[in-house]
Amino acid sequence: MASINQARTQYPIQYLRGLAASLVVFHHTAFQVVSARTDPFVLREHPAIWEFGAAGVDIFFVISGFIIFYTMGAATGVRAAGLHLWHRFTRVVPLYWFWTTILLGAMTAGLALANTRLTFGWIVASYALIPFERAPGQVHPVLDQGWTLSFELYFYAVAAVMILFLPLRRRLLGLAVAMVALQALTLAAVETFAFRQWLGSSLIYEFLAGAAIAWWVRFGQTRPMVRQPIPAVVLTIVGLTWLAATIAFPFDGAPRFVTWGVPSIFLVLAAVISNRPSSNRIEHALFQLGTASYSLYLTHTLATVTLGGLLKRGFLSSIDPTLITIVATLIIIVGGSLSYWIVEKPILAVFRRKRQPPFTEHLGPTEAVSKP
Repeated sequence: MASINQARTQYPIQYLRGLAASLVVFHHTAFQVVSARTDPFVLREHPAIWEFGAAGVDIFFVISGFIIFYTMGAATGVRAAGLHLWHRFTRVVPLYWFWTTILLGAMTAGLALANTRLTFGWIVASYALIPFERAPGQVHPVLDQGWTLSFELYFYAVAAVMILFLPLRRRLLGLAVAMVALQALTLAAVETFAFRQWLGSSLIYEFLAGAAIAWWVRFGQTRPMVRQPIPAVVLTIVGLTWLAATIAFPFDGAPRFVTWGVPSIFLVLAAVISNRPSSNRIEHALFQLGTASYSLYLTHTLATVTLGGLLKRGFLSSIDPTLITIVATLIIIVGGSLSYWIVEKPILAVFRRKRQPPFTEHLGPTEAVSKP
C-alpha cells in the first residue's frame, strides 16, 4: 500500500488505491448501518450491493505485489534485504501502531466497542501483527484492518529472502515457489486456524499476480501496450463488469480469488499500461486520495464503529439509512484523507530521516525508493 518516487510514479495505480480504500470504507459503513437499523431498506434487502466493497482489499493486495516488485533494487545480500525490510516496516507499522493505540484507548474508556473483551494476548498479537484467534473463527486484531497487514509483513519477509539470494530477474519465480510451497505445507500440516487462514490463504495469488505484472513491466516487451488506450479500456471494462456481476449474481461458495481477485488483476493491469501524469483536477484529486489511502484505510474503523454505536442508540432514526450510508461514507473519506496530513506525514517525516542507512550504496539511482 505504498506509492513510488516521482520519477517512477504509476499515476493510475494511485487512483486505484484511492478507489480501493473508498470501497472498503463504503463496505464497513454500510455494515454498521445494516447492523444498527432494523427497518427495511435497499442495502439490507440487497446486501451484495455493499458486500462487494470488500473487494477493495483484493485490489490492495494486487497493488502491493506490484509495488514491492516494481521498486525492488537489483542488489542482493543482507544489506539490500535489510534496506527493503526497513523501508517497508517504517512505512506501514508505526502508523498502524498509532491508530491501534488510539482505538485501544477509546475501548478502555468505553467510547468504542464497549462489549469487546480485551485480553493481554490479543493486544500483544495485534501490535506484533501475528494472527491470533481470540474467539472461534475470529482472527482479526484490535484494529480490524490489521489482518491485511499481517499478509503484508508476510509478503515483505518472503521478498527479503529472495533479495538475499536471487538476482532480480529470478525473484518472481522464487516468490511463487516459496509462497505456494508454504501454503501447501500449512494446509497439510498446520492445524491452527489462525495460521491456516494466513499462510494457507489464496490471497497470496493476488500478491503474486501483482508481482508478475511488475516483472512484465520491468523485463517484458511492454512498450507496444503502454499508454495505449484500447487495451486499458478493455481490461477496465472486463474488471468492472466482473465486479458488477458479483452484485447481480453473487458467486456463493466461489473462492475469493475468483470472485474479487481476478477482476482486481484486470484493473491493476489496466492501470499500469495506461500510465500517464495527472492532467486535470479530477485526476489530481484522485491522485491525492490515493496518496492518503493508507491513512483512510486505517482510520475509518474508528469512524464507522462510532457511527454504529450512535445508530444503535437511536440517533438519526428518522433519516433514510441509505442516505446515512452515502453521506457518512463521504464524510469518512474526507476525514481519513485529512488524517494523512495531520498524522501520517509527521510520523513518516520522523522515520524518513532515519531511512537511508549506509547500505543504500547498493542501490543505483533509479532503484532507490524515496517514498515507498
